[in-house]
Amino acid sequence: MAAKAVREAGYHDTRLTNAHTQYVRREDRELFGKYNVIANTTGAWFVNDENNEIALGDRAKELFLMKTLIKNGSKITLSSDYSASELGHEPLKNIEMIVTRQVYGEKDFPVLEPVEERLTIEEAIEAYTINAAYQVRMDDKIGSIEEGKYADLVVLGENIFETDTYSIHRIPVVMTITNGKVVYNTNNIGSVVVKCC
Repeated sequence: MAAKAVREAGYHDTRLTNAHTQYVRREDRELFGKYNVIANTTGAWFVNDENNEIALGDRAKELFLMKTLIKNGSKITLSSDYSASELGHEPLKNIEMIVTRQVYGEKDFPVLEPVEERLTIEEAIEAYTINAAYQVRMDDKIGSIEEGKYADLVVLGENIFETDTYSIHRIPVVMTITNGKVVYNTNNIGSVVVKCC
């Protein structure tokens, strides 16, 4: 693994990222955490595809083992891969697919095995926010709601933790705030007070 050479050369603060993380060999899974390698992927690919088994044989059941990588100490980040993967350019759809390992909104769609590799909603949100900020060395400025950080956030019309998992993609974004300024507002949020800066 190239990460070993980077760390042995003394570059301990370099934030290494493996993009398009889909299949990681068994012997490399622990190395992601050991060498502090970020695993980046997109939830749009977390669906059962018959071509996977044709191309990969038994390895098709070892795709997107993000839960394993997290348990081994790696950070996971999610992104859209737009425009190559138009399905995944909406974060809520991606979150739903990485949590269900199925096509968004399709309870009866075959699950991408192994089912134990489903991420929690919290893990998926962290992958989109604080972990992504860490990946690009901006975790001191963005990625979480804290005093002194940019106020970049969305307000959802429903509580994502209480919504049916197969309806996450339907949750409306009712407000977007960028650097403390409201840049999108549906005026459907009731009484929300935003204090910033």
